[in-house]
Amino acid sequence: MMKARIQSEAVRHNIDLFQKTMDGALTESKAYKAFVNCQTGTLRFTQFDFLNKNEWKEIVIHVDPAAHEVEVFDQDKKAFDLSSFDTLAYRVMAETFYVLQYILKKLPDVNELPVMKLETPASRALHRDLVYRAWHSIDRIKAETLLSGKEAGTYIFRKDDYAKTLEQELSSNLKTPVKCVTLTYLDEQSTIKDKTLVQYKNQWLFYEGDPSLSGDGYEDITYLLDSNQEVFINPLEY
Repeated sequence: MMKARIQSEAVRHNIDLFQKTMDGALTESKAYKAFVNCQTGTLRFTQFDFLNKNEWKEIVIHVDPAAHEVEVFDQDKKAFDLSSFDTLAYRVMAETFYVLQYILKKLPDVNELPVMKLETPASRALHRDLVYRAWHSIDRIKAETLLSGKEAGTYIFRKDDYAKTLEQELSSNLKTPVKCVTLTYLDEQSTIKDKTLVQYKNQWLFYEGDPSLSGDGYEDITYLLDSNQEVFINPLEY
């Protein structure tokens, strides 16, 4: 049995769900309807009635066993466009289908996919998927409720209206894509506070009111949080 070693826990989760959806042997091309979260890149294979239409987009995953290929389309059967997704969702989805395509090309028989073992190195998964694991699609009021009673240093990622507006303004002014994320946390007095994190030119930094984004940045968001590790201690997983 072939094994696949996948560095990202989020990607492994998506492919694992797809494995469970593949029922029976593939003797001809088959399409699978799924839904993807625009903020996290999470896949679901449930009916749309149970999902928020503003956060989830319908896609079709087409598998061709003869060609060992997988393609992704939107509900209108057009090539699926990831450009409008948040940074996290874009990365997770792009990597999910890159890995899935790679696996299908390597498998001697496509029908081995549902039983193929997936492995994720624990240390790399923890490092790479921090935002994914601690992402909550909630507003400030719900964030306060969620964090209430937790230990100082507990934090979550989300996207408030300020981050959305700032992202648009910075992207327009700097003439290049900028992504903004809200970090909501409990400080040492257990007061709930927000910080805005910005990803610009593959660097993460805290937004301190400088529209030129000239401050020092970090390649990985984990390193950015580690620069204030006495403040940001425990990610509250979804």
